Amino acid sequence: MFRIYLVRKSLSAKEDRWMAQNSEKIVFIVFYDNIGYGVRLLLSVAKAAGCEPHLILFKRETGYAPLLKRGKEGPDGYQFFYNGLLRDGDYAVDRIKDEEVEILLDRIAAISPSLICLSAMSFAYEFCKEIFPNIKKRFAHIPILSGGWGPTLEPQKFLEFSDYVAVLEGEKTVQYICEALCYGRDFDDAPNLVYNKNHQLVRNPVSPPLKESDLDALPFPDFGEENKWLITNYKCLSGKEFVNHKVYDIFSSRGCPMSCSYCMASKYSNLYKSYSGDRCAKLRYRSIDVVFRELKVAIRNGATFIKFKDDVFPFHPKWLKEFLERYPKEIGLPFFCYLNPIFHKPDCIRQLKAVGLSVTMAGIQSGSQEIRERYFSRKESKEQIVEFVRLLKDLDIQYAYHLIYRNPFERESHLKESLEFVSQLPYSGVFIFMLVLFPGLPLKKRIEDERPEPIAVLTSEWYALLHSLSLQGPFYRTLAKMIYRLNIFRSHPKLMSGFFLVPLMKEFWTRFLGRYVRGTQSYFTQKSRCNQRQKNSNIIGKNPYTKIPEANHGDSQGVSPMISNC
Repeated sequence: MFRIYLVRKSLSAKEDRWMAQNSEKIVFIVFYDNIGYGVRLLLSVAKAAGCEPHLILFKRETGYAPLLKRGKEGPDGYQFFYNGLLRDGDYAVDRIKDEEVEILLDRIAAISPSLICLSAMSFAYEFCKEIFPNIKKRFAHIPILSGGWGPTLEPQKFLEFSDYVAVLEGEKTVQYICEALCYGRDFDDAPNLVYNKNHQLVRNPVSPPLKESDLDALPFPDFGEENKWLITNYKCLSGKEFVNHKVYDIFSSRGCPMSCSYCMASKYSNLYKSYSGDRCAKLRYRSIDVVFRELKVAIRNGATFIKFKDDVFPFHPKWLKEFLERYPKEIGLPFFCYLNPIFHKPDCIRQLKAVGLSVTMAGIQSGSQEIRERYFSRKESKEQIVEFVRLLKDLDIQYAYHLIYRNPFERESHLKESLEFVSQLPYSGVFIFMLVLFPGLPLKKRIEDERPEPIAVLTSEWYALLHSLSLQGPFYRTLAKMIYRLNIFRSHPKLMSGFFLVPLMKEFWTRFLGRYVRGTQSYFTQKSRCNQRQKNSNIIGKNPYTKIPEANHGDSQGVSPMISNC
């Protein structure tokens, strides 16, 4: 019976010697992702299966654009507004340079892997098809395996430069392949693989989705520094130079209870059905015991803030009750999570605040009820949203709004309704994302079938910036109303970005002064400690420069995030 295991299964002495002598290296490559959570989980799976995994993060996740620039549009030139300033995402901002590709090739050569793995979203296809032929040319003897959302949705496109594509969940596939590599076996029959053979497309059987018990048995993701590399700005940084242990990302579940028409997360069950005929459970929870065990490892490694990255934070009554009872006693750190007013009622939010919730997001997507319900399949009412964000404000939970613009179904009447709605909401930061349609999305199919005529881009941007102004503060809301009433800046909406420079500079100086004050406090705290130590040294008649031993409050060496759950 093939199954996922947490640590390497028991081997005979002969098999153990064989594994020690034949530990195969594999390298995972991720583009424009500072975290790479899914891949870090696969690193631990590969290690448990007997391989030596390496991770290369190629380029940082970023977003910035000059004030009046209109960048490249589409998934690989993703644009959004943050507090009224246009940002270009990732590839459009920090383009890949030839010198950085050479650094990537040299790093792969230094690792000398038996397998090259690419984890990619759909947007990565455009530049992967330029980079990976170079990798294939230099390392023709090394097979290339692609996985992630992009290859799962469009395997044949990624097979243009890959030998294999792994679709859907990758843990069982990686485990199988790593064991095959260590024992010198062929892995063409690994589950979930798609590849070309004799000019024919081969689709291997898809293994069932992981059960909740399987999720609990998985190793913890590898956020350690060993065998980690970041290539950016013409440099290759080692793990010690870029790994941040203070903020820890974690998933306590898989899946999403929503059915948003523009998002793939809620369509995972249908994807499984299309590949294997079996459905995947819409939501699968990890047990509290396992989640907290992982968090305790993170704390020993230096974590001071937790980011629960679940699409919607778990709301099952039994799970949530146990979390609320145990979190302040066993973890006790401030945390971020995604809330939704449909699933998280006011009492629940108050209880989460009491145990450490400090930051969340308010996903409105549109202030038009028709757009939200009919086209985005979002069920929150306006009343629920208003109650939700006012409660966040009252509880002093930090949040930012999420909105979507450039929806071809939107008419100006929808945008006007949306603007009127956000003008009733408490002030806060706001992200306004451009709608990007990926393969298989219900909204994409609907647009292709109905072919709506979108409103002018400048009109859409004008309203996006008015939304941003309305959420910045009383003065800016009044300014937005005046601009709307006088109908100015319509032809040149990006000129309105100038209004956001003042709050941007205010935010910059607040952060700068905050760091300066903290640094000053740290200096005087250290000075005070030094004075106290000197005083103590004089009292006990020792050299004043002798360090007084500090109490040992546990294992100062930390613990690898790949330790056993056993």
